[in-house]
Amino acid sequence: MQSEKDSLDCIILNKVKKMDKRIWIVLISSVVWGIFAHGMTLFNKYSVRDDARHLFDIGGTVTSGRWGLAVLGKLYMILFGDGFYSLPLFNGFISILCIAASAYLIINLLDIKQTLLCISITGILISFPTITGIFGYMFTAPYYMISILLAVAGVWVVNRKRSVLYFSIGVLLMAFSIGIYQAFIPVMLSLAVLYFIYRLTDETINKPKEPAISKSYIYMIYNLGAVVSGVLMYFLITKCSLVYTGRSLSDYKNINNMGKEPVSVYLSRVITAFYRFFVPEDMIKVPSMFPFRIRHIYILILLFIAVLSLNIIIKTFRKSIFRGTLLTLSILILPLAFSFIFVMCDPKSVSTLMLYGQSMIFVYLVFLLNISEFPELNITRAVYGSATALMLFLSFSYCRYANINYLKAEYEQQRMISYFTVLITQIKSVEGYQDEMPVCYINPNSKEDLTLEDLSEFGRFYISPILNTKKLINTTWKQFMNNWCGFSPELADEEDFADLPEVIDMPYYPDDGSIKVINDTVVVKFGPVEE
Repeated sequence: MQSEKDSLDCIILNKVKKMDKRIWIVLISSVVWGIFAHGMTLFNKYSVRDDARHLFDIGGTVTSGRWGLAVLGKLYMILFGDGFYSLPLFNGFISILCIAASAYLIINLLDIKQTLLCISITGILISFPTITGIFGYMFTAPYYMISILLAVAGVWVVNRKRSVLYFSIGVLLMAFSIGIYQAFIPVMLSLAVLYFIYRLTDETINKPKEPAISKSYIYMIYNLGAVVSGVLMYFLITKCSLVYTGRSLSDYKNINNMGKEPVSVYLSRVITAFYRFFVPEDMIKVPSMFPFRIRHIYILILLFIAVLSLNIIIKTFRKSIFRGTLLTLSILILPLAFSFIFVMCDPKSVSTLMLYGQSMIFVYLVFLLNISEFPELNITRAVYGSATALMLFLSFSYCRYANINYLKAEYEQQRMISYFTVLITQIKSVEGYQDEMPVCYINPNSKEDLTLEDLSEFGRFYISPILNTKKLINTTWKQFMNNWCGFSPELADEEDFADLPEVIDMPYYPDDGSIKVINDTVVVKFGPVEE
């Protein structure tokens, strides 16, 4: 019996030894990057905005077109059976593992070999600001990370083996990914184009004598066809899920009009997508993945990409005009793929959570570094070394940016607790207060307090949902008061009190007299009565 166990141990050990070493590189670096970038939110609990509202659920599902999220919720309940919880360490660790798996599949698909390049890809995918934003919604973070993994896995499976079975499985994985969160379509689209570029360059390097008329274009049709099929399957299942549940899509982010805008609207959005690739805007005006000094790093990276892309285009044209033309067109399409979210949605409604496709820009640079060679070996080493160092420094900068935003979350949460604790104290201290009295809030979403000064040092840092205190006290404040301050009284209808003369004459909180007991109800007036 013991010999059988020893034999089994040897088999397992041999299997582990034969595993691709890049798996361990990605796994270990993912944990290190993950703790460095997100350790503050993994080992603390920040719960503002939607996380306060959805502390014990997974958020909108079928009515948001996220039937895949509903399916994952069912599977979660079958597996654990005791409800949903917004768990920072558990959910965060699962999320990091999903990103690690995604990073490895990308590395495997594009055949990235060098250790530093593998670490660079992992660092970018872990620390990219979109992940920081998603971790602000920890109640749904692991499901979104599963969506990223399925998006990458779909492209990986489709290209693993060209067959009807693999194509169908890949398309299903992509549809499921979109059904969890639609904003990762640019990830699968970018990866599909990148794999096609990989096939073109691989043919150039390994088959220099191949005739000019190549069948490489089949890979483009095959990959883009898979992505389009995944999107179409998503729409079909979405329609079926709405019919089955008897519901309709909500108007949140205009999701009920997805794909229904005029062609001219989409053409203008295409221009916006290209513009946002070449000209990263200031993050104060619009959500930006390249804030502050990172904008300068991004410009340098674009220069590296331009030089290395031109290098492989020239080499490919020398071997085959046809492949060179395909390669040029594919590279010109990439900016649109990276920023395709601006085509999918009204650019004004795009948030930090929806911009993960732009992380594929850096995956493209890593791919170029992996295949690029120059006549002089010293030049090759210089380009590789400087670009890799720049990528690692970028990941380091993103980690710092994430930590600053988590520091902001810590401060904003404590300031909100302080604000609402004072409010609760004043409510309970008002003359005539009784514990069983309901509370009526008049215009509660217009809270103002001149003594509540936002921290200007954090004003330049913005990743949703980590807003400033003045905005946060007017967002999901009822749930926040209950969760963090233990105050959840019965609420009276605002309309029953808004027109009373004594309420109209009341000043606005926090002025004296803004809290009164009227008709056995505590009335708190925050702003003018809404008509």
